[in-house]
Amino acid sequence: MPQEWRDYHSALKVPYEMYNENRGYWASGFLPGFASLDYVFSLVNLSWALSPTLAALSILLLASVARRTFPDHPTLAGNLAILLLALSPQFLAMAMTKFAWTAHLCGTLLWVWLLIHPNRLLFLLTPILGALLIGLHQPHVHPLVAAPFVLRLLYSRQWKPFIWFAAWYLIGAWAWYQVFVILRPVMLASASGLVNPIPVHAADFSIIPILLSLIFAAFHAATLFAWTTPVLVPFLGMFLLTWKQQPAVVRDGFLAVCLTFFFYLFFPHPQGHGWGFRYLHSAYGLLALAAAGGAWMLCREGWNGRVSKAILAAIAFSLLVQIPYRAHEIRTMVRPLALTWNYISTRPTDFVIVQTSEFWYSWDLIRNDPWLKQRPLIFNGYRLTPEQWNDLSRKGTVTVIGADQVKQFGVILSDPKKLAMP
Repeated sequence: MPQEWRDYHSALKVPYEMYNENRGYWASGFLPGFASLDYVFSLVNLSWALSPTLAALSILLLASVARRTFPDHPTLAGNLAILLLALSPQFLAMAMTKFAWTAHLCGTLLWVWLLIHPNRLLFLLTPILGALLIGLHQPHVHPLVAAPFVLRLLYSRQWKPFIWFAAWYLIGAWAWYQVFVILRPVMLASASGLVNPIPVHAADFSIIPILLSLIFAAFHAATLFAWTTPVLVPFLGMFLLTWKQQPAVVRDGFLAVCLTFFFYLFFPHPQGHGWGFRYLHSAYGLLALAAAGGAWMLCREGWNGRVSKAILAAIAFSLLVQIPYRAHEIRTMVRPLALTWNYISTRPTDFVIVQTSEFWYSWDLIRNDPWLKQRPLIFNGYRLTPEQWNDLSRKGTVTVIGADQVKQFGVILSDPKKLAMP
């Protein structure tokens, strides 16, 4: 960060950016795997195509995994898996964002594809890919998905593969921890918070956090299934009823879904951004695979006609009702902030100060290039001191943007009374 702006660092960044006061640099608080992929695509001006490309690759990988998993009906299994994933509004919406979750989805399916491939060399590459996937975004995402599959190696006493996997994951965890030390030096400079946790006494116990976790779990589950194609739910029910007859890889995949879901019970808060339940997106393909397993079992029992009718009804409902409605819903949410950002970024001024306390998700609009060369520079007014406000006025021209300026775009205001003001 340029020297002249280091005292303003908290006002120039969003919460997920980290600033190192000792060395004067700032960086993303996330691991750099997805950002690196985005950079490669941006070199040829195709950054916008990264998530759609990964989504398309996810469909191909899921189809291949399904065909190999259900060899007695490979075409049927592949087609079912494609439809269950591709008709999902969550899958389609996330593929149009710059979230890392579509990359997680694609990485998971590629990892499973390598894991079950009959080629021994490809199988041995699986934990190497897994070690890389730890650094895609957040370090816990891939291990939650991989754990049931790796533990099966231990359970089935496949000692050599298990040791091979464990070794690579330990290497990956150590390497990415070093990266985290660079990105989050203040957080990780001292291990005291890890080895000396705050003591919890019996008298401090409260049922409230547990109730909150259960409430949010119900909310997230409802959101998840509301953003899937409807036929996935009964197929998933059939999968559970025929659990013992399902292939091991499908059962492990469903356990990965459950492990990921229950992990977020420890974080009882709404996800904020995202369409559907984005925290489960890394295992979303495995959920579709499990539902395909339920449909496969129905077909084996002679219910082909009913499965076909259910699929056709799901296609019609998704294309005619569900996807258009979700598209309208997304546009309604995104358009006001998009218009607001366009307004902020085109002000003919040196500096823009956003009154972030006055409208919803305004801190997301504090967007500056890493070298702070483009103008206007955008500041979070809540993070500026009175002296810094005055100093910016001396440095150049300043535009202050608050509720009065952005209410015309339809954003949600902190003070609803301002909506009625002229």
